[in-house]
Amino acid sequence: MLEPLPTIRPPQRADSPLARNLPARVAFDWLHAGWRDLRTAPALSLAYGIFVVLLSYAVLWGLSATGLLYLALPTVSGFLIVGPFLALGLYAKSHRQSEGEKVTLAQMVLTRPASGPQMAYAGLMLGLLVLSWLRSA
Repeated sequence: MLEPLPTIRPPQRADSPLARNLPARVAFDWLHAGWRDLRTAPALSLAYGIFVVLLSYAVLWGLSATGLLYLALPTVSGFLIVGPFLALGLYAKSHRQSEGEKVTLAQMVLTRPASGPQMAYAGLMLGLLVLSWLRSA
């Protein structure tokens, strides 16, 4: 015999319009925690930030040296796409500080996320997105 077709149910709505029922003040808690991490070891955070800025300047200098300076604006917008990957060192610093460990700049720069293959796949997809963005520009 033929099975009856399943009925279509309307989409279920969340009880709260806030994501995961988080209160609106949670964003301020995150900002407070970020400032606390910065105050705990400001030299490491600033050195890491200077490293990322110098890396960005090196990419832009490379574009200029190869005659591709017209790709500077799309490249700068591409930094916004790969920015979360550049912030992995700051995430590692925060995580190690929360566990009471001492953090070094080398650990921040050479951090390896626990979900390596997933990060590699996401990095590959975002890298391809940046390349296609640059190609279309």
